[in-house]
Amino acid sequence: MALAAVRAFSLCQNNPGNILILPTAESKVQAANTVNSERKVFASLQAGRGIAAVAVVVHHAAAYLGDPRFWNNEWYTRQFDFGAFGVEFFFVLSGAVILLAHWKDQGQANSFRSYAVRRMRRIYPIYWIVLAGVILVFQLNPMLGMGYERDGWVILSSILLVHIGSLETILRVAWTLFHELMFYVLFGAIILSRSFGYALLVLWFGASGLMLVVPFGGPFLRESLSPLHLLFALGMVIAVIIRRQIVLRSGMFLIPGIALLAYTSVWTMLYGLPDINHSLLAGIGSFLVLLDLILFEREGRLQVPAWINFLGDASYSIYLVHFPLLSLTARVCFLLSQRVNISLWAWLALQVLFAVAAGIIFHLAIEKPLLRMFSGTSMRKAIPAVE
Repeated sequence: MALAAVRAFSLCQNNPGNILILPTAESKVQAANTVNSERKVFASLQAGRGIAAVAVVVHHAAAYLGDPRFWNNEWYTRQFDFGAFGVEFFFVLSGAVILLAHWKDQGQANSFRSYAVRRMRRIYPIYWIVLAGVILVFQLNPMLGMGYERDGWVILSSILLVHIGSLETILRVAWTLFHELMFYVLFGAIILSRSFGYALLVLWFGASGLMLVVPFGGPFLRESLSPLHLLFALGMVIAVIIRRQIVLRSGMFLIPGIALLAYTSVWTMLYGLPDINHSLLAGIGSFLVLLDLILFEREGRLQVPAWINFLGDASYSIYLVHFPLLSLTARVCFLLSQRVNISLWAWLALQVLFAVAAGIIFHLAIEKPLLRMFSGTSMRKAIPAVE
């Protein structure tokens, strides 16, 4: 995996011309690929974001059905543990999106400030709003937490998304944002200096891969060099394929990708939450599926429904707000279930629908207006959510 990333990065740095690998004389496909290689946002990426966010919501909602404090039915939890793989998909997608969005900024040091501001306004303001509410709840009612939510170092780490003195985080799902921020910082080095930045990033990926084979160092170092970072590299490979106009036959990767996702999903049903090896396998499956979907879209053979695109727009809000909201809805639904005799499937669906709906409302009422304000443009020209 790391070798594939290094080869892709070598193409990116050392090959000034366009690379065309034509399996057959498909001139129409080649023309479409050339036109679409300049696109920064693909509907496939947006759709994937939305589906992955909902998968994570379902996974966490099902976890409450298995919680001994509530329904204590672990069978339901096991059936939806595969939803945790939405995180692996997000990491692959982030690698693709960042490189696609900032392809022309590589080695342009004067673009660094714009890049940093863009990334900060995309990740922090909405997160801080949700985090403030969660911090307030734990301050008012410490019994709802695990005990570390009022610790000063944990609060500071959670605000900055940088681990300082603790690896805990107040908003549980925000653990992924710590890794995202590390990737953003290292990618920023590519904008300052293309050759140095890629060398630094490949070193980071290599060390993360080594951590998979021979774990070393303490907890903080292991967190900073998580093997999950290799999924960012796979996403960047997708971006290189698109922007370098490397022509691949669509349909080659979809079935293997689905097979990997199916295998890892069945594994979680049998054994519970995935270990790092199965997480990476799911990430590779996500990479293959996402690559093929983009190839189909690049050839003009895939149309994504508008409602799924919209779900992708709201995915960040859904991801942030769903976990604290599920803590509330699980309690309400459990109390109601003592009086209303309906299937656990119905209670699961109610929790998921409420969390997703709340995330969409949060997106429309808070996230979208904030992005419009920060971008200083009309709503139609606001920052694409996928970036």
